[in-house]
Amino acid sequence: MFDWVKNINKPYPEFWKNYLIKLEQKTNRYVAICFEDTNLDIEKPIQIAGIAIINDNIIVQDSFEITLNNSDNDAIEIEKFIDFIGNSTLVGHKIYLEIETLNAKLSKLDCGRLKNEVLDIEIMHIKFQEINDKNFTIDDLTTFYKLEKNTQHSASDDALSIALLFLKLKAKLGIV
Repeated sequence: MFDWVKNINKPYPEFWKNYLIKLEQKTNRYVAICFEDTNLDIEKPIQIAGIAIINDNIIVQDSFEITLNNSDNDAIEIEKFIDFIGNSTLVGHKIYLEIETLNAKLSKLDCGRLKNEVLDIEIMHIKFQEINDKNFTIDDLTTFYKLEKNTQHSASDDALSIALLFLKLKAKLGIV
């Protein structure tokens, strides 16, 4: 219940301290993220991808992709990913799974939990359609919004689909 108390004055790794400092500033940058093979089993290899969205533009050059294999290299890759997302608002599909997976990985590095704002395109769609009794896959949403479907289903392809869906939903919901 009071687990947060043990983190007060905790000596965090340098990359985590830098991340926390970035969060003190507001940004207009969103990052669409996707984890392939995401589940709460943190021992399974995970492909992670992200792509930035700034001023309603998808910035393909501002993208990121890694694979975590439960190796010594994972710590370096997670540090790079945290640096990439910075203080951006994170956008995903069933994003709570990605956040919990990443939080579990961060816990192994003696870091805190992610503090970024998050938006879920499935929840945005449900709000827009005023329904609450159905789950939607990324394919369902791309079909509904008449976007081209990805056939590969890699993390980077799905991150791009999430970014495109986010822009459609953002406009329909009037999010500034």
